[in-house]
Amino acid sequence: MNSLSWLMEYGWMTALAVGLLCALLACVVVQWIWNSLMADLFTVRRIRLWEAFKMLVFSLLLFGGATLSFHISETTTTSEGSKTISYGIGSGAK
Repeated sequence: MNSLSWLMEYGWMTALAVGLLCALLACVVVQWIWNSLMADLFTVRRIRLWEAFKMLVFSLLLFGGATLSFHISETTTTSEGSKTISYGIGSGAK
C-alpha cells in the first residue's frame, strides 16, 4: 500500500476530526473573548458555545472566511517517462 492510497482511505477521517477540533477550539475562543470582554464592558449577557459557533459562522460569511484546499500529487516513473497524478479540492488545488 503506497502513501497515496493510505491517505485516500484514511486521510479524510483525520482531516474531518482535525477540522472539527479546530472549529470547537475557535468557538471556545470566541465565547471566552465575548464573555470576558463584551459582557463586562457593555453589560450584555454572556453567550453559550452554540451562540459562539453561530457568531463565528456569521463572521466568516460576512468577512470572507478561511478557504479550504487539499492537494495531493504523486509522480511515478516508468520506461516511457515520469507521470504525475494530481488530486485536489478547493481554490488552492492545482
